[in-house]
Amino acid sequence: MMTEPFLGTWKLVSSENFDENMKQLGNTITRIITLDGGSMIHFQKWLGKETTIKRQIVDGKMVVEYIMNNIVSIGIYK
Repeated sequence: MMTEPFLGTWKLVSSENFDENMKQLGNTITRIITLDGGSMIHFQKWLGKETTIKRQIVDGKMVVEYIMNNIVSIGIYK
């Protein structure tokens, strides 16, 4: 199988009818991802629920803070 051409990092440069397609599948999640200083903030909203995921690199490790309903959990990855 020729998988090599698909390896690497890809950035979406255009999209047509993607949101409408997701709605037809029942996927109603809104996602907003922003960069704030050295952190990547990932906000999600669906079915009246909201969550925020904050990722940052600290001492060579990725620290991920998950926030939902005022409950905060932290994951550390290396």
